[in-house]
Amino acid sequence: MPPAPTDTDLVQNVASDFRPSKLLTSKSGTLAYLAPEVFGGHGYLSEVDWWSLGVTFYECIYGQVMKKNHTPEDQILTEVTETV
Repeated sequence: MPPAPTDTDLVQNVASDFRPSKLLTSKSGTLAYLAPEVFGGHGYLSEVDWWSLGVTFYECIYGQVMKKNHTPEDQILTEVTETV
């Protein structure tokens, strides 16, 4: 059984260490809602949340998931997630 997390482990959580000017690197979340900057590997700021909100609005207005296959990697990601 793995050891229980310590207080130090919990402080490393992205949400508890948020500062507006600090680049984030977490890639957790629903793939369809993640902004392209999240996958870039260079870090991103909280502005990517606006992308997620826009995707949500798109779904509410059009009743379907927004397709964003701009690169071959996006196409592969879409195909993998659709088969799951």
